[in-house]
Amino acid sequence: MQTAPRELTSKQQAFADALLEGLASSKAYRRAYPAKGSPKVVSVKAAELKRHPGIQAYMQQQQATLDRTKRLTRQRKRQKLCDIVMDPNSSTSDVIKAMHADNRMCGDDRAEPVPSFGLSDLLTMVRQRSEQRVQQS
Repeated sequence: MQTAPRELTSKQQAFADALLEGLASSKAYRRAYPAKGSPKVVSVKAAELKRHPGIQAYMQQQQATLDRTKRLTRQRKRQKLCDIVMDPNSSTSDVIKAMHADNRMCGDDRAEPVPSFGLSDLLTMVRQRSEQRVQQS
């Protein structure tokens, strides 16, 4: 049976937050625990703390929250592209790029199939039109 991780201390949370900001483990450790120590000791302590189950759980939870809030939905992306197109200060180039991106996102950039005609089909169409003209006159 797995137990729930206990609350983090303020220093453990500061360490985890520094990691989430993108700091290397040793730098995150020095920020959270400003006591002086040799680089080797700091490196070992930082590695130990990084493996701490509570810190890992906290970081996973924070990362999941960040992912949800930063994720652009298709609707929000399209709204941003629309804002660029409708903005009178947007350059023509930016408007064209935004429209192109929206078309790609919606699948409107796919070329419509062009019917291919053989020579016999073309001759048949010409004959039919000629006959229609004759009948109209």
